[in-house]
Amino acid sequence: MDPAPDGVLGVDTGTENGIQGILHPVEDDSDYSNHVMIYVRMDDLDTTIKNLENLGGKVFMPPQVLPNNMGAFAIFTDPCGNFIGLHQNP
Repeated sequence: MDPAPDGVLGVDTGTENGIQGILHPVEDDSDYSNHVMIYVRMDDLDTTIKNLENLGGKVFMPPQVLPNNMGAFAIFTDPCGNFIGLHQNP
């Protein structure tokens, strides 16, 4: 697969099973530019964030609504400092 002009590379397994996702470049000056970040899809972004905070996670980027009815996402750090993205379908 070749990436789109903006550098985004989609991963589609062709089924609802398996891991779907995208790879995309980040700006070198972002706080997480030197990390691999996975995104995890869940049904309720706000409840998940509350649970993560109770377990020691910290919100790095609060929930943001994505354009074109693509859902919402947030980024948190776990107690070890790893960045993990969260995604909720619309």
